[in-house]
Amino acid sequence: MKPGIKRTMRVATTFTGAAACAVAFNPAAMAGTARPVQPGHQQDLRRVAIPDNRRLSGSIRSGACAAEWLHIGVNGTGPVCIGYKGLLDMSPYPNMHSFCGGTNSGYIWGNGTLGWSYYHFEPGTYFWHLPKSIPWFYVSEVGIAGWRGSDKCP
Repeated sequence: MKPGIKRTMRVATTFTGAAACAVAFNPAAMAGTARPVQPGHQQDLRRVAIPDNRRLSGSIRSGACAAEWLHIGVNGTGPVCIGYKGLLDMSPYPNMHSFCGGTNSGYIWGNGTLGWSYYHFEPGTYFWHLPKSIPWFYVSEVGIAGWRGSDKCP
């Protein structure tokens, strides 16, 4: 073989090995190539997901419900409550059926029957329910841009 060909083969082999290691040690590396989440796959997601929410920016956090925090109504359990400001990566992905903004405004991103989409929320005192045409919506991230007023969720 000519020296140039050996070098090309070595680079290709090194790249392939590095990619395989990234996928083996970080299943999230394959997240961009996965199919959209289907209703029966929630348990599969829970097995590979990071077991807790992760703050990506700001002081945002989830925890015990304060009436003025964002409340996300989840199928089968009580609400998930999120407060303060920033971006939060949700894990495992809660299956949202409603939300109440409390004093907060921002966005809820996720994957549902319509594919990847988002919901905008503003301060409010009632739960906005997803339409019956959207039987499932798995929340992947929540962003709170700010808060104002004294609204409280029921």
